[in-house]
Amino acid sequence: MGRFVTMLLLSTTLLIFYKLTEITIPALTRESENISDITDLISAWASVIALLGAVVAYQRWLQNKIRDDSYDFIKKYVMYMCDLEYVVINIFTRLNGLCPQEGLVALTKEEALSALREISDSVADLDQAIRTFHTAKLELEHWDIALSSKGEYLHHETMKGAHDFAITFHTSLNATGNYYANTENKKISDAVRKKLFDNMISEDAKFKQRTFAIREVFNSRRKIKFKKLFAMHE
Repeated sequence: MGRFVTMLLLSTTLLIFYKLTEITIPALTRESENISDITDLISAWASVIALLGAVVAYQRWLQNKIRDDSYDFIKKYVMYMCDLEYVVINIFTRLNGLCPQEGLVALTKEEALSALREISDSVADLDQAIRTFHTAKLELEHWDIALSSKGEYLHHETMKGAHDFAITFHTSLNATGNYYANTENKKISDAVRKKLFDNMISEDAKFKQRTFAIREVFNSRRKIKFKKLFAMHE
C-alpha cells in the first residue's frame, strides 16, 4: 500500500511536470507583457516542487515507520522467548516441589493430587508459549528481518529444549500422579508402591535435567548482544 501511494504521487508529479514544461518553454521563448501569465507559471512550478517535497517526505516517513515497526516486532520476539522461560520455570518449580525431599514434610494424598490438578492446567500455557514463539520466527521475514547464524542456532536450541522439556514434564507429571494416587492404596504391595516411588524419582531427575538444559539456552541469549542475533534488511 505504501509503495502504491508513493508511485501514484510520483507519477502525478511527473505528469504535471511534463505539462508545465510544455507550457513554460513557449511562454519563455516569446515576448510577453502579460505579467500574470508569468506569475501563474511561477506559482504552478512552486506547487510541483512542493508536491515533490511531499513525495520525498512521505517516502522517508514510510521507511522510518517500517523500521520502527520492525524493531517493535523484534522486541515482541524476544518477549515471547521470555514468556516461554517464565512458563518453564513456573511449571518446574511447582512440579518439582511435589517430589519428596529429605528434611521436608511429605504432602498428603489430597494435597498432592490437588496441586497436580492445578499444574496440569499449565499444559495449555506451555503449548501456547511454544507455538507463539515458533510463529514469531516465521513472521520475522515479513518485516525484512533475518536471524543471524547465532540467532538461528539459539532459536533451534530453544525449540528443541522446549520440546524435550514438554515430554519430560508429561512423564514426570504422570509418574508423580501415579505415586500419590496409590500411596494409600492397601490393595497394592509394598514392592509395587516402591516401584511407583522409584519411577517418580527417576522421571523427576530427567525433568530436572531437561529444565536445566533449556535454562542454559535462555541464559545464553542474555549473553549475546542484540546486533548479533538479528540482521535487518536495508
